[in-house]
Amino acid sequence: MPKNTFLSKNTIITFFFTLCLSILSVNATDYYVDATNGNDSNNGTSIATAWKTLANVNTTIFQPGDAILFKAGESWRGTIMPQGSGTEGNPIVMGKYGAGENPAIHGDATVNCSTMTSKVRYCTLYLNNQEYWEIRDLEFTNYDSTEEGGISLEQWELNNTINYANVLKPEKYAGVNSNKVAILVEAKNIGAVNHLHFINLEIHGVNGDISDKDNGGIFLEIYKGNDTPTYFDDLLFDNCYIHNVDRTGLSNVSFFDTRTLTEDTNWTPSLNFVIRNCTFEQTGANALIFRAAENPIVEHNLFTSCSIKETGNAAFNFNTDNAVFRYNEARFTKYNVGDNDAGGLDSDYRTKNTTLEYNYIHDNDFGILITGGPGSGTGFNDNTIFRYNIVENDGVLETPGYGAWAFKLSGNVTNTHVYNNIIYVGSSKSYTDIVYHKNWNGGQPDSTFYYNNIFYNEGSETAFNIATSTNNYFTNNLFYGNDMAYQPSDANKITADPLLSNPGGGEAGYTLLAGSPALATGVRLPTSPDKDYYQNTIPTIASIDIGVEQVTQTFVAPTNSNVFVKEDSYIRGGAAVDGFYEEDNFEGETLIVKLSDDKEEFIREVFLKFDLKDYSAITSATLHVSGNQSTGTAFDIDVYEVDDDSWAANTLTWVNAPTPSDKIGSFTTAGNTGDAYVDFEVDVTSFIQSELANDANKFVSFNIASSIETNGTFRIHHSEDPSGVAAYLRIEGATLGVQDKIQSNFAMYPNPTQDAFVIQSPNSEIKSVKIISINGSMLFNNQNVNSKTLSVDVSSLQSGVYFVQVTDTQHATSVKKLIKT
Repeated sequence: MPKNTFLSKNTIITFFFTLCLSILSVNATDYYVDATNGNDSNNGTSIATAWKTLANVNTTIFQPGDAILFKAGESWRGTIMPQGSGTEGNPIVMGKYGAGENPAIHGDATVNCSTMTSKVRYCTLYLNNQEYWEIRDLEFTNYDSTEEGGISLEQWELNNTINYANVLKPEKYAGVNSNKVAILVEAKNIGAVNHLHFINLEIHGVNGDISDKDNGGIFLEIYKGNDTPTYFDDLLFDNCYIHNVDRTGLSNVSFFDTRTLTEDTNWTPSLNFVIRNCTFEQTGANALIFRAAENPIVEHNLFTSCSIKETGNAAFNFNTDNAVFRYNEARFTKYNVGDNDAGGLDSDYRTKNTTLEYNYIHDNDFGILITGGPGSGTGFNDNTIFRYNIVENDGVLETPGYGAWAFKLSGNVTNTHVYNNIIYVGSSKSYTDIVYHKNWNGGQPDSTFYYNNIFYNEGSETAFNIATSTNNYFTNNLFYGNDMAYQPSDANKITADPLLSNPGGGEAGYTLLAGSPALATGVRLPTSPDKDYYQNTIPTIASIDIGVEQVTQTFVAPTNSNVFVKEDSYIRGGAAVDGFYEEDNFEGETLIVKLSDDKEEFIREVFLKFDLKDYSAITSATLHVSGNQSTGTAFDIDVYEVDDDSWAANTLTWVNAPTPSDKIGSFTTAGNTGDAYVDFEVDVTSFIQSELANDANKFVSFNIASSIETNGTFRIHHSEDPSGVAAYLRIEGATLGVQDKIQSNFAMYPNPTQDAFVIQSPNSEIKSVKIISINGSMLFNNQNVNSKTLSVDVSSLQSGVYFVQVTDTQHATSVKKLIKT
């Protein structure tokens, strides 16, 4: 009987479950609301039988897959407090039907929505422990004219524009208004609150309490409840226009937010938190505040004319891990006398690993802020990356001498990396701190790294103010224009005109013209992205361009270089007392060459493998080995070609070793040299040229064996030997491809360097570091690094080319060229 005649029990259950889901989907209902032609006595399930008011919307318990659709072009007054939740794949949708303007829901600040706090919060839409909702294609306001002297919403918004032009805060904004928000979301005791999407909304006309960050456009709060950690998962704000709201455009807060730099005591972050394609305009204070989140993304947003009444940067993250700001524009953020903040973007405190990239921040009264909180507190800001951004004409500030700034670090900020940015100060600016490091109640920035930036100054009385901050490191930066007081020392400073296409002329004005000194004079970092500001490819070359555009796409290779052995081991023949040497692997041991006529177990041969995939052609190649013989007389050693490069050092044995082919050459040992190692070389040019021409993988292997029977033993330094230099190939007349040795397992910067450089491993800890001269002499040897980062002082070395060999704790060895200037 055929095997598929009967359905299994599991198949029947799966079929039944699928059928149930289909039934649920079929039973989902679309509800229609028509303010002109509807009737609340209708069932609401068709356009012809639409409801009229919000009453039925608030009393119906909606089911997964349902939709509440308001007629386009119409408006309602009141508060929506719908019931029910959707499910995965079947969200409840609130939106519109028909062509025309988005339907408008006007709150009148009369309904206290909050059920989880004693605080009165008037709102227009309220979700309470509900999930799988999509709110789209609607307009929300929440305005109380009695608090504004009876003026209309339209006049109030016009007044916001007038007030924006003032330096002084209007006196009336002193926290006298009631708490208001357009959309309020609250949750507790339920763990994950899934899939809340807010798409294509206009939110405006909210005259809340300007002194309270919980007021404004959209506010989400997670409460303690019974201590069940609660968080949002899949929170999306897309293509929303939020404007003329007091105080904040969009913000969230969570009870589960307590932690330190090293310990998460009560931290349950929201996940999959995305804000994209939104415009925030004329907010009373901050446009965006997002807190207690892991991997949140803020991208392709416009923040314009924010903080018009109260202190605030346009957008900031707080208490987050791995937040990303990218492709945003922040402009015209307003300073009023007495404000502490008036900048574009802000990586705030209790944050780790924030990345700000590809942002255009311009014409803000202040600029960029990265802060870790005061020294007296438990705040921190660690490992923020600020890269490929344009900071243009920030530090507008009408009050000269107050201390405007374009780029500021404040308080307990550690390990900040600032690279490949433009910071431009125009001729109309004065008293602007181009870079400002602030001591905040004893907390001050530490370990700040500036690379590949262009500081272009046409302003007056400008300065670098890094105060008493510690461990500041500047290299490969370009400083140009009017005098900038207190310029930091930079080992590779450039002061020539960067030849930008139109500095000060907008984000397109920072491309590099031909002959720019910024071309190929920067250093590639381990965190360098794949694209520049203009989305050009950043190749994996050591010397990239300074600034936000990457023009250089190829690496000009050195004609001479050393390539150190990638894998090495030896094999041994014969039997041992307790087994067979021929089946043993000797990776990591000193390499031995020996031949015996009567005892097979005394035979040893060495195998070496080199990686030449970065080379396309050479003029000459010489194999160098450093060897020692402490007994016996001198004897000849032969070097053979090995065509099979598939062997691995950690599995190589006498039994599985590849068979050598043609003999390349030989050398004669120096006899008994005691403890001394002597360098020997063999010309291997023809073999290398053949391999480069015919071997797609470009790995090259050698076999080293004694040519005569001898009682002497020749020992060679292996690749992990802490005491000496391993085998290497001396390459001359090389032609390389696009890549330098950047494929290795570590990053090294700055390079070239004058005094010191940093080695950084992205994954495993570094075990050992050696610096080797061009002729093979070992000049530096640290065998106990045990860290992912090492700073090396090379100030005593002469100018020239050196090789840095790094071995990590996983026994991976890589080599890079170092240029000492």
